[in-house]
Amino acid sequence: MSTTLFTCSKDELKEIISEIFRETLNNQNNLQKSDDLVLTSEEACEYLQIGKTSLHFLVKEGEINCFKKKRKRYFLKSDLNSYLGINDNCKTNGGN
Repeated sequence: MSTTLFTCSKDELKEIISEIFRETLNNQNNLQKSDDLVLTSEEACEYLQIGKTSLHFLVKEGEINCFKKKRKRYFLKSDLNSYLGINDNCKTNGGN
């Protein structure tokens, strides 16, 4: 087994660690339920099609749950679906 060393900035290291943390949480959640994926703030905004300010307002008002790790907020996709009124057990076909 060989070891490779490389250098990176403090910010790059933080990003690498954050990505590993998120992947680990997603892997654990995939074992539970596919809809409980962990999303970053940016991913949650994209999923909800809202801006970051709106997302933080919804969190502050208690409309959407999140959890923090260090200074970053993470969201469960199932919580976002609950906010949107999406029921995983009921599929709709664009009508009733």
